[in-house]
Amino acid sequence: MKTIIRLTTIGILTLILSYGSVFGQEQPSAPVNGNGKWADGIFSAQQKEMLKQRAAKKQAFRKEFKATVSQTQKDILGDPRVMPADRKKSFRASLTDAQVAMIKSQQADMKKMREEFRATLTPAQKADLKKLFMSRKMKSGHEFKNGNDGKLLYMS
Repeated sequence: MKTIIRLTTIGILTLILSYGSVFGQEQPSAPVNGNGKWADGIFSAQQKEMLKQRAAKKQAFRKEFKATVSQTQKDILGDPRVMPADRKKSFRASLTDAQVAMIKSQQADMKKMREEFRATLTPAQKADLKKLFMSRKMKSGHEFKNGNDGKLLYMS
């Protein structure tokens, strides 16, 4: 009889103690759907259009820049005998002044577009994005730190 009571008590205690650990493992909901795309409720139609324009501009720049790359530069990037870091260094050294100007112009345009987009974000949207980045940080093991201007910076 004592054995049955002990086993029953142990079983009940195990259930009670495991209840908290099972439900404590729930992940907070992130503002992203299963496809990895932004959820419909975060951004306004205008903001979504701004993101589409930015992506289209980036894609157009890539296409335009690839058209300016010479065969010698392609050979530098495709050389398997050279370490990837050395390939990048050699490629950067081989860039023409026009290519460098294109890159700097693109960087300035992207920075301007990013600042315009950030200016349209509401405090609630900023909070949702911060939750998203923090949940990604926990999943990936990377860090996000605040920069001098208070913006989140990605640090791997």
